Amino acid sequence: MASNYTANYGLCQWEPGDKFLREEFNQDNGKIDGAIKAAEDRAASAAEKAQAAADRALSGLEDQGYNLYNLLLQQYYGGKKVDFKKALIFDGFLDGSMTASMSNGVVRSQNKLTLDRTGQGDIPLGYSGQSTSYVGGGSTATCTAGGSGRITGFRLKTIHEQGLTVTSSATWKLYKNGKQAVQGTAQLRFGAAAEEQTISISSVSVSKGDTFYLHIQTGADIYELYTTSNGLLGGTFLITSTGTTGGTVTTPSLALPERTGLRAWVRHSGGTVALSVQGGTGWLALTQAGSRTTMEPGGASCTETEFLLEEGTPQGEHLSFQLTMDVGNAAAMYVYDYGILLF
Repeated sequence: MASNYTANYGLCQWEPGDKFLREEFNQDNGKIDGAIKAAEDRAASAAEKAQAAADRALSGLEDQGYNLYNLLLQQYYGGKKVDFKKALIFDGFLDGSMTASMSNGVVRSQNKLTLDRTGQGDIPLGYSGQSTSYVGGGSTATCTAGGSGRITGFRLKTIHEQGLTVTSSATWKLYKNGKQAVQGTAQLRFGAAAEEQTISISSVSVSKGDTFYLHIQTGADIYELYTTSNGLLGGTFLITSTGTTGGTVTTPSLALPERTGLRAWVRHSGGTVALSVQGGTGWLALTQAGSRTTMEPGGASCTETEFLLEEGTPQGEHLSFQLTMDVGNAAAMYVYDYGILLF
């Protein structure tokens, strides 16, 4: 039997003349096993707490980044001056400042991108048998697009009140959704017989729900244009259909700071979206990290798809981003905004 014991755990300490008992070895091994297990449990608990704290901190940083993204977008939509943030790229499609290229059929209108399977063709307004002077100006009826297209011209009918043949300038303005989109001057021929002629219009894209009308003013009251049955300017809007099932929008090349990864959100309804970044070696797709139902700034319910890129992030000074859209089985899709955080 041991004649002495250790101070901390009471393990046996034998003197030269002591006898060894099996029970004492078993008792010591039990104490050692328990002490080691307790130490391991404490270490595991400490590691779990440290990881949880790190996760909370990272989650907090991500939440702050997301909140910053939303705050800047709200200021942007509200018309407040928002300086370019090097670590935050975003676009709410109020203008084309963040667009370097856009696929045919993708329409930027009413603060969103629209892709519509249905195309919009020509819209005839018709003519009555009456003509009138437009020296004081006059307009067509307001039309509403039923799909996507590009307004390229307006066909109208002219006549000279006194039966002469004269070429004269007429000024015109095309209004879209209540705002002037483009304007120009056209040379029109006025003769003794009614004659259809076409005013060329710089391509103006429209999508389903967009409203538009043409206002025109001629140079003299003897130069007349034919009206519709309700007395408005008659003729036909010439529209090239651009119905589509998919497309892309690409940003300009942007000078950006160093980064280790990217995190992004795209708000859209209908269809699916993907996001890629271009560095020095071509396009690299971000990984979709999830999605949720939310509200876009205008109040419509939509899907918010999240993307991540944490490994292999391009490190060049300049980056471009490309948003890819696929209508899928939907009749149309809308993209309201997107934001990309560098971290």
